[in-house]
Amino acid sequence: MPHPAENPFASAEDPLHDDRSETWDRLIEAVHPASLLILIDAQLGPSLRTEVAPEDVLQEALLCAWRDRKQVAWSGVAAFRRWLIALVQRRIRDLVDTVRAKKRGGGVRTVHLSTLRAEDASSSGAVFAGPIDTTTPGRVARLREQAAAMQQALDALPPDLRDVLVLRLFEDQEILAIASKLGIGESAVRHRFRRAAGLYYARLQELLSGTPESVA
Repeated sequence: MPHPAENPFASAEDPLHDDRSETWDRLIEAVHPASLLILIDAQLGPSLRTEVAPEDVLQEALLCAWRDRKQVAWSGVAAFRRWLIALVQRRIRDLVDTVRAKKRGGGVRTVHLSTLRAEDASSSGAVFAGPIDTTTPGRVARLREQAAAMQQALDALPPDLRDVLVLRLFEDQEILAIASKLGIGESAVRHRFRRAAGLYYARLQELLSGTPESVA
């Protein structure tokens, strides 16, 4: 994630009730979708990656978010991103169930993106059909490039710093929850996060700008 999530909308704006494609694009860019690809890739694991690409999981989560957006109260970009992460995790759980059903020889009904798209367009009457129409090959390639740089910057961190950074910056977990999960104090979490964020952003900037130096 190049920068912490910021809210590009005025206080009175509610992008979830705005059907314009440009508003949706601004909202999705604000949650840094490349960072979500990293989370998805890590959570899929080797076996699920043979079934689906991280980009497909993200696309389905975005489509579900578009379809259900008006059922959610708008409370800022950070809250919207957490909702997207929950949608992603739900989709991954569905994939796990699908793979298990296939192994057992059970029938599995696959809901295609085009079906959801048609249902959404017919029910809402909106001209814009959601993220399917806005995720072009060029944008997907850009997201992959950004995600690769983010992953490289993460890999350059010591494991103890990387764990804190991923939990706090990418998964948006609270300091107390991170401390409990890692078995360290809250002050240690804050210290590691500050250190990790400084190293991460410096390395990421070098990678995105093509600067050859490494961060010590």
